[in-house]
Amino acid sequence: MCSFGVAFDDVGEDFGSCAYVFYNRVKELAWRTAVDQKVLLAHFLAHEIGHLLLGPKSHSPVGLMRGEWSENDLNKAAKGRLAFTSTESERMRSAVLARNRKGSKIIVIASE
Repeated sequence: MCSFGVAFDDVGEDFGSCAYVFYNRVKELAWRTAVDQKVLLAHFLAHEIGHLLLGPKSHSPVGLMRGEWSENDLNKAAKGRLAFTSTESERMRSAVLARNRKGSKIIVIASE
C-alpha cells in the first residue's frame, strides 16, 4: 500500500506541527475498495494527527496507527471500528494538554 500522508516533526520540539494527507490517493483507494472516501479521509487524517501527537516512530502493530493497513483494517474503518489503542489515546490526551500549555498549533492539509 502506498503512503496516504506524511507528518513532520518540529526540530527541538517533542511533537510535530504539520501533516499532509494525499487526497487523490484516498479517492483512488475508495474507488478500488468501495469504502466511502469520507470515511477513509477521516481515518487518514486521524492517523496523521496521531503522528503529530505521538511523535516519531509511532506506528503500531494494531489499530489506526498501523503503518500499512490491510483489507481487514479497511473493513474495520468502514464499520467505524478502526481506532487508536487505549495507550495511544492516553498519550495523545497528554500531548494535547502539553501543546495547550505551550500554545502550539497543528496544521493538517488534505491536498491532491
